[in-house]
Amino acid sequence: METILTPDEEKVLADSQWVKLFNYKMQKEFLRHCVWSISLNDPAHNLDHVRDVCILGKEIARRFNVNERDTLLIYVACLLHDIGCRYERSQHHLIGYGLTYELLNRYWPGEFNDEELKVIATAVLEHRSSNEYKPSNYISCIVSVADSGVPDFNKYVRRAVQFRLKKNMDEATIVEDVYRHLLEKFGVEGYHWKSYPDIGMDFFQTEWKVFSEKLLDEPFALALIKETYSSLGGGSVTHSK
Repeated sequence: METILTPDEEKVLADSQWVKLFNYKMQKEFLRHCVWSISLNDPAHNLDHVRDVCILGKEIARRFNVNERDTLLIYVACLLHDIGCRYERSQHHLIGYGLTYELLNRYWPGEFNDEELKVIATAVLEHRSSNEYKPSNYISCIVSVADSGVPDFNKYVRRAVQFRLKKNMDEATIVEDVYRHLLEKFGVEGYHWKSYPDIGMDFFQTEWKVFSEKLLDEPFALALIKETYSSLGGGSVTHSK
């Protein structure tokens, strides 16, 4: 028989899962406020996304033997990286930079020195893949790579097709535009590599190799884009001439 939890029991369970994720290192009131605030974000930056970023950031830190103190900074920065989204999405990295100081000084005063606060805030500021330059320190690099996630060519194709379906584009235009976009972003001279941290290339060496092979296999890539278009119901959409 399935156990039905009361709202209070569900809240306690959710709290315990987040606390465990950070190896019981996170200040509870700070964590609780962040989880509540993130729950008000848009779907692309919701709690599931932030949890995934935290899990991946934790795994990267473990793989590269990051010391315990810096691992805590990574935990906090991963948790805070999208904290500004509930206010304004396009500038959320700037908003998050300021909120980092405010929230840590309010809920966790005295835990981090000035340099550590700056490192955490800078990681929040620099996490976006659309940045023009690579992150300025290795903690920012880890947070940025964690936010980008595991390289998955199929997922990028799906996201690109979904975006263009909203623009009421026909199939041929979508297929051509998606492939051109992927080449411009992830090709040999793609703009993605200007800001993507080198540590991500090391951590995801196999995944990026597979990604590039799929991208540069033009018949395969075009077929996948067409298949994705059809699976998303593109063929049933009435397009303007």
